[in-house]
Amino acid sequence: MKEKNINPTLLELLIGNLLYGIIGMALIIFLTEDRLKLLAGFIIGIILACLCAWSMHHTLESAYGLHEHEALKKMGKAYAIRLAVLIAALAILYVFKIGDLLAMIVGIFSLKISAYAQPLTHKLISGKFIKKEKR
Repeated sequence: MKEKNINPTLLELLIGNLLYGIIGMALIIFLTEDRLKLLAGFIIGIILACLCAWSMHHTLESAYGLHEHEALKKMGKAYAIRLAVLIAALAILYVFKIGDLLAMIVGIFSLKISAYAQPLTHKLISGKFIKKEKR
């Protein structure tokens, strides 16, 4: 049985999402009054961002090695599915009043923030944040 390791970049993105989530939840808890609804929307957004990161990683891995046309078709289909899931989640939140829509959108943006912060996350995880002088 082949053991599959998680891609380090995906792991760093997920860690970035979780750090963003922890900071965001702390801000919601300490700075807002409607905590429960905001937290629910924000946490759902963070979960969706993590699922999107995993989906993008999985799609890229499975499209690697395909012919260009097939790869583009596969990636377009996966993008459409991710977009449909996000729209469905927004609709469910709106209809059932489970959480705050804006907080969910802010949670989903954790994927963008963690993507931009990935080089920093990589340095922190690998222990290369503090460079030692070479003499």
